[in-house]
Amino acid sequence: MLSQNPHAVYPVVSLVNNKLVTTSMNVAEVFGKQHKDVLEAIRNMDIPEDFTERNFPPSEYTDPTGRKLSMFNLTRDGFTLLVMGFTGSRAMQFKLAYIEAFNRMQAVLTRKKASSPDPELSDEAIPDHVWQRIRDAGQKIRLPYRVKLLRLACQMTRIDKTAQHTRESVLMNYVALCTNLCAPSASLSVDEGDPIGEFIDECCVVDPLARGRASAIFERFVLWHHDNVGGNEPTGTWFGRRLAERFRKSKSNGCMIYYGIGLSETTKEEGPGRTALEESLREKSAS
Repeated sequence: MLSQNPHAVYPVVSLVNNKLVTTSMNVAEVFGKQHKDVLEAIRNMDIPEDFTERNFPPSEYTDPTGRKLSMFNLTRDGFTLLVMGFTGSRAMQFKLAYIEAFNRMQAVLTRKKASSPDPELSDEAIPDHVWQRIRDAGQKIRLPYRVKLLRLACQMTRIDKTAQHTRESVLMNYVALCTNLCAPSASLSVDEGDPIGEFIDECCVVDPLARGRASAIFERFVLWHHDNVGGNEPTGTWFGRRLAERFRKSKSNGCMIYYGIGLSETTKEEGPGRTALEESLREKSAS
């Protein structure tokens, strides 16, 4: 059993690139050796190159002065081979402690794998062409906005109870949000006789974090259409299909919600019938 000295250094085993490893730095600290001597011992081992690549992948750490220095990650096999020659009164005790640490981490991973066996949750299950779409979608968006869009994509997946909760489904939501955000202004306009683009410009806010209740947006559109276009009122089905071509929607607490669009508090410019529109909206809100 290792000493209970609170200042003692203990074996550290972690998961790196789906492999359980310790580090040459940790080995040096636990066995009381100079790190440079451990590095030299690893580099001087007479073993096949492919074994070295698998079990002694190079890495680095930052020292107290901020310098980046070399170290090695050691798999269980790499650690075992390295410490074979370590001797001393407590060397065997340290070797056994590392074996216990590897075993504990392996048990944790086995339990996690049993509780969530879906392979689609791993990065490796996502095809290369999907990763390429993700990179292409975000390349014109600044990093802070990419982070916000990814968070919103996670929220969309949780809200949509019909969606399969996988990493790929979340990332595809992210791609859709990026595409909507980067779409040129012309994409929000429509063919002649279709006023949705003008309505969006005047009455809506297009923002990756915006949310809009579908019924409220349609009500505002009907009023806007009456004051600015006239003629027969469009149906909710017609409006919903065309808005869904531009923005993702899903149900939340029984309400249909659009993502990336919301109603603005004021319009960009006054137009014909704008006062009547605002009066009608106030009356509807009060009723």
